Amino acid sequence: MKPTSRDQGAGRGKAAAEDAKARRVAARIAERKQAKAAKGARPDAAAPPPAPAKLAAPAVQTPAPQGRLTPRLRRMAQLVGGEAAFNHTVHVWDDPAFIFLSNPICACSTLKMSLNLSVARRIGARNFAITTAATIHSRRDNLLKTPRQVGYRRLEAMLDDPAVTLFAFVRNPESRFLSAFRKKLARDSNHTARVRAHLGLPAEAPLEEVLTLESFAAAVDADPRLRDLDAHWRAQRRQIFFDELPRTRYGHVESFAADVVPILEGLFGADYVLADATALNPANASGNRKTTGSGLSETGRAHVARAYAGDFAMLDEIAKRQG
Repeated sequence: MKPTSRDQGAGRGKAAAEDAKARRVAARIAERKQAKAAKGARPDAAAPPPAPAKLAAPAVQTPAPQGRLTPRLRRMAQLVGGEAAFNHTVHVWDDPAFIFLSNPICACSTLKMSLNLSVARRIGARNFAITTAATIHSRRDNLLKTPRQVGYRRLEAMLDDPAVTLFAFVRNPESRFLSAFRKKLARDSNHTARVRAHLGLPAEAPLEEVLTLESFAAAVDADPRLRDLDAHWRAQRRQIFFDELPRTRYGHVESFAADVVPILEGLFGADYVLADATALNPANASGNRKTTGSGLSETGRAHVARAYAGDFAMLDEIAKRQG
């Protein structure tokens, strides 16, 4: 029997429905394939996925030397050129408890060497030795601790603890200025290179033509930044934090032997070491420990007096405090 028009129309409708269903199924399959491909594909190099979160390292139960400087310690660090210089300047020990403030060109090498060797004797460190001048000033090779090693909070407490001996040595400013120039600026060195750069002096010019004792005295008088550029001629009032630490005990280079022995005996008893650092570096021996030196004209001395007026006033204040 031949199909009627009605039968033919029904067949076409059924075929169309099956075709539409097939397209829907095909579309779903295609979507699944695309999703699967996207999941396994390598990410675009321009937009890398976020790195997995790292687990926090376990806390170490030690003092936190990385801690931030307290407000007072921050002020002190600024006086000497920053945190690194602050850590180089301050020398700490726990038993006997003391803090030594290093003041270059003020028997600095002898004091550092003596304190390290006295501590070594106290703790029985028989293998500890200082055999070169460089070792004296290398904190890595010293027994005495830096503020960072002690911990800034601990240091802050020690600074105010009367049971902790806090001391420094000072010197007549003119005498110190003369000694600093002769040791550090009388011949080309890294120190003269810094001064040349600061003043804009030509690097190729002979030193004696561009930097003399008189010209340097005039320059530090005119430029406080140059005066405080280096610890060896920086104002002592800044270098030893005079205005931040009112309980500091002071010795004087001019009366070194009489002043250092009571300090060492107070810390170590009779079992202290008073070393002679000049034996390791004879060229560094100070031949100028008089109240005032020689070599400066009256004009030059006036420049130094103005540049270091704060240090001269400091010596007067120390004399009043200590009698």
